Parts: sequence; structure tokens; C-alpha cells
Amino acid sequence: MTTIEINVSDETLARYGDASAIAARLEKLLIWEELSAQAKTVNSSLQEAGVDWEEVAKEARQEAWDRYKYTVQDKLPPEAFN
Repeated sequence: MTTIEINVSDETLARYGDASAIAARLEKLLIWEELSAQAKTVNSSLQEAGVDWEEVAKEARQEAWDRYKYTVQDKLPPEAFN
């Protein structure tokens, strides 16, 4: 891990409250950037493998709903089971 030093205006510092708040926000942004890069890599790999992730996700959502609806059966209308 690398530590960096950046210049921040007094106005920006006042807006966020203190340097640790700015550091926390920048850290979250950098984590998001890393996750985004990883997601692009995974998406490319899935496309190369011929996997339709939208269809896989749709099937997984349906399977999860099918399991869940029976745990709350008494709270759902009968048409939820058609």
C-alpha cells in the first residue's frame, strides 16, 4: 500500500469538516474504482466464455423467490403461488 500526500483548499477542508473525512471519502472512491475495474474484468471473462450473466441472474432471482415465498406463505396472496 502506498501513502500519498495531496493539497486541499481550506474551503474544501471546511466543507468536509476535517482531513480524516476527506481521506475517508477518497478511500471509498478508490475502493469503488477497484471494484469497477474488477467487474469489467469479470464481465469480459463471462462474455468470452459465452455466459449470459443476465439470464443467470434472472434464474437465480426466480429460484430465490420460489424458496422465499413459502417461508412467508401466510402473508402472501394466493396469486403469488401461480
